[in-house]
Amino acid sequence: AQGLADQLFKAPSKSIALKRAGYKTVLRQRLVAINGKALAGAIHAVANDRSAGRAASSLALAGTIDVELFNGLSVGLTRTGVSESPEGGVVWQAAAPGDGYASFAVVNDTIVGVINTHDRTFLIDPAGNGNHVLREIDPSAYKRDKHIDRPESPAQPAAGGSATSRAGTTYIDLLAAYTGRAESVMTAGGATLAQIVDRDIAIVNTGMRNSGIPIVIRRKGLRAVSSTYSENTPDPVQPLFDITYGTGANFPAMRNGRNDVKADLV
Repeated sequence: AQGLADQLFKAPSKSIALKRAGYKTVLRQRLVAINGKALAGAIHAVANDRSAGRAASSLALAGTIDVELFNGLSVGLTRTGVSESPEGGVVWQAAAPGDGYASFAVVNDTIVGVINTHDRTFLIDPAGNGNHVLREIDPSAYKRDKHIDRPESPAQPAAGGSATSRAGTTYIDLLAAYTGRAESVMTAGGATLAQIVDRDIAIVNTGMRNSGIPIVIRRKGLRAVSSTYSENTPDPVQPLFDITYGTGANFPAMRNGRNDVKADLV
């Protein structure tokens, strides 16, 4: 139900053609614009993108906002936490109705976000020209994970790796790797790779917390890689193994990169 907080969305600033849904995973989509005044008053002000202590500044804001989804359905979000993204901006997390959650990676008045409410999932992504696209996702349409029988190698933390435990919680530092092709596809609407990775890490951390698993993933950096692997690689686990341990011919520099930032995982 709609609350008394400001609405995050307003009418799009310009009319642009949405790419057709096309994907079986998309139930519906619409173009929206971000209400900058509501964003700055409840979540994060663009003026603080690079400020030291920007998470604290965000925590001092109202922390509640309404989001109109589809067909007049509006959900109220209440902040549960804020963290800083190394490249600027913040990752804002909130509780949603129906035992749900929201995670927004916010920078430069853009949002890469997810809202889960009453077992329905919505994604928010920049769409160019100051607009965003809101999509409702059908999780059942995603391909099921392929489970492969493959001997596991014991995990080897990076030299100087920083997996730490505090108050019963284990913190694991992650170096996120990406290819040029992935970057061009994922950032076409104006999102940054950091926003996309930060949103996805927030989703994983929320799942861990809700499952009572005392593990928190922290991003230590981003690193471009080149690879000759394709989606038809006979053993789809091999690229993950190679990029983590710096083996094979595809990722020769990843072990050094992982050690440089003292990451536990890639």
